Amino acid sequence: MTDTVTINLAQQVLGTGELPIEGVNGRGTTGGFAVTDEIHDGAALGASCPGALIGTISVNPADGTWRFRSTVAARPTTVCVHSVAGGTATRAVTPK
Repeated sequence: MTDTVTINLAQQVLGTGELPIEGVNGRGTTGGFAVTDEIHDGAALGASCPGALIGTISVNPADGTWRFRSTVAARPTTVCVHSVAGGTATRAVTPK
């Protein structure tokens, strides 16, 4: 069930380390949405995210949206999101 991943927001509040990342998964070949996505530090390499794992998030089964909010020690300049269904996306992190 390969799907697509779109990252709509990736920013970090420099004073606190808060890292909000938001996006949406497209439907996979079976017509449903992936259950989870992984957030990684760094850019995609092909269809994978080789950077350190920042967190795992649940995907909304009704519409494919997801929202990650956490305070992290890392200061990523780019994030990679990888769906358990195979989709991968990269986006630059905007400092705030």
